Amino acid sequence: MITSILGAPVTIGATRDDVVHEVADAVLNLSAQMHIDSFVISGGASTPAVLRLVAQSWRDNHTPSIIVSDERHCDDPAEQNAEQLRAVLAGSPLARAPIIAPPSGGDVISAAREWSHRLEQIEAPSLAIVSMADDGHIASLFPSVEATPVSASVVVCHASPKPPPQRVSLSSTYLQAVQHRFAIVIGAEKSAVLSSVAKGADLPVARFVPTRWFVESAANLG
Repeated sequence: MITSILGAPVTIGATRDDVVHEVADAVLNLSAQMHIDSFVISGGASTPAVLRLVAQSWRDNHTPSIIVSDERHCDDPAEQNAEQLRAVLAGSPLARAPIIAPPSGGDVISAAREWSHRLEQIEAPSLAIVSMADDGHIASLFPSVEATPVSASVVVCHASPKPPPQRVSLSSTYLQAVQHRFAIVIGAEKSAVLSSVAKGADLPVARFVPTRWFVESAANLG
């Protein structure tokens, strides 16, 4: 069973729920060791489940800001990561946590620039938690899809392979600068991509340069 990928340790969970709990425990342990003023988290299924556990068990006397890793640029709030995360936090000790996300409405470049400016006004995050997709993408950083940079921190994807086509994302440069970078890999369908990453494939998750991997046994390499 593999114990490291790209030099970073791997924690294996027997099931999806095991992985989610392992990540949540790692976040809470980290918060007990250091002040987490803000952290990045992606949308989807696994990472919001992690956030729910973290929020329910949060015991620190400060409330961190939560930065979305990326956002769908569309008019439907139900499709937006920020709204998903707000729903996850409802009723928890982190219910009032500020969520730092691109504004909805208007043109996508203006939204990206406004988000970039807001990111400059807050303390840099000390933790990022993302989930790897079955093509190796994270946030809205897709393989073979060129994104338009609006700053060192933020890029715009105009041709997402998943709808909607326009998305705003944190850049690889921004994410790489985060001290603790957790990558989650859940699902047997991701095993081949994870193997290619371990062998040096230049995919967005590899450019994230995880400091820890959390992998479901079904997706494990060995």
